[in-house]
Amino acid sequence: LEACRAMIAGELFSAALSGLASSMQSLHGDRGDIEGPLSGLVTDIYGALAERHPAIRHALVNAGFSSAELSDLETRVLREASGEKAQRVAMRAILQQKFRG
Repeated sequence: LEACRAMIAGELFSAALSGLASSMQSLHGDRGDIEGPLSGLVTDIYGALAERHPAIRHALVNAGFSSAELSDLETRVLREASGEKAQRVAMRAILQQKFRG
């Protein structure tokens, strides 16, 4: 059952990350209505599962994150940010930097 949950969470994380990257790279329209919820979902799944399930790391690698960027993400979101809101702010800043660069 745990393996199934991890697989589903990995798929959901990957889809949300992909949608968020597409939205952030889009040149048209107001992206705020979709970016906020997707960023929150990505952060929540990452915060809950990143250290236990390799599917999360795999999705980030597939999205183009380097080893250094993954380490920075882990440090800034999981270790430095205290509280859910701080984690979301840190994650959104990292994602914006990565995908809007």
